[in-house]
Amino acid sequence: MKAVPVIVWKLTKKNIGSLALLTLQAVITILILIGLIGKVQMVSSARNVTDAFQNQNGIYFTEFACYHDSLPDLTQILSQKAETAAARAGEITDLLLKNDRGETVAAYGYNDTMIETARIPLKEGIWFSQAQPTDKIPVLAIDGQYQVGDELTFLHPRNHTAIKAVVIGTIEDCTYIPTFNRSGTADIATLSFFVSTPQFPLIVPYHCSSIPSFQEEMATDTSVERGKIIITGSQPASEAVQNALKSYGSSVSVERMAVQYRQEIRDHLLTNGIVLLVFSVLSVAGIGGANGIQYILNEKRFIIYYMLGLTQKKCMLIEALRSFSLVVSSFLITIFLYWVTPIRDLYASDSFQINAFTFLLIFLFLLMIYACTSVAFFRKLGRKDLIQSYRQSALE
Repeated sequence: MKAVPVIVWKLTKKNIGSLALLTLQAVITILILIGLIGKVQMVSSARNVTDAFQNQNGIYFTEFACYHDSLPDLTQILSQKAETAAARAGEITDLLLKNDRGETVAAYGYNDTMIETARIPLKEGIWFSQAQPTDKIPVLAIDGQYQVGDELTFLHPRNHTAIKAVVIGTIEDCTYIPTFNRSGTADIATLSFFVSTPQFPLIVPYHCSSIPSFQEEMATDTSVERGKIIITGSQPASEAVQNALKSYGSSVSVERMAVQYRQEIRDHLLTNGIVLLVFSVLSVAGIGGANGIQYILNEKRFIIYYMLGLTQKKCMLIEALRSFSLVVSSFLITIFLYWVTPIRDLYASDSFQINAFTFLLIFLFLLMIYACTSVAFFRKLGRKDLIQSYRQSALE
């Protein structure tokens, strides 16, 4: 058995040129696949978040620049007409909190409407509406920075009294959450304007009446301009809300954003899918062709090994390991390129969700290529009568 790895290494070294070329081809295929899988995962995660607003006929609204810091209260505007009076505005405020160690902690402040309607997948813990009433303010934290049950102390910016909070749930840092981070017109706004991965370590209730929350005097509002979600409840009310707000800013239904986003995704998948298909076919054909040639070249060597006492099962194992080395080398090189080189920056935006599951799918994809191109060769090697092959080769 000790001879097996030695023989595998010698056979690999003899064909290092073809192995390097096929590895490069496989690595390019994998890098394309990372983008494709990452985009699909991002779509799935983002849609799970935005579906909650779409199902309630949500409107995404961003005020015109001239109304920044001077926008009238939306509730008062909408209450002037009966068909829009029941609409509720969901707002996200960027907050700066000072903890008891003197450190400044940034947080997303969600109001009552956001807490009632948003649906964010949690890694651990519970959502705000499930929290038991206490004198502590419930908060959600990004996983790895705080744990469920951690008690946090913040200082009132004016009188420096302690404000107690408790972590009731954690969110993975790759999870998409509503951030309303971009403005856009009805023609170009898509769901990617609506969500992003969290940039702040906390989500806290702000100006809420239903649960203990931070109030205006307890935190510093950074006045960052963000969109708002308006929950209308019905299609006629949705149209009425857009008409009522058209003088103050741009608005678009979440349903329309979803339609435009699906088209954006279809275009992305079509473009990258075609490229991926081409490189996948080239990889399968290249690896399969190379294995076929190498099998023919190595067949006489295996006959000699067999005559020297190596069993056919070990010959089959050698061929399987030689082929499998391409899978392993391609996967390891890709991981190295992703984690060490600037290639990772290509996937750093919120348009991709790359995680361990992505690389698991890629490894399974490589195994599929390996199975399609290699299994037949070493199974043939295991079943073939090598002595008969030797006689035929001698006659030739």
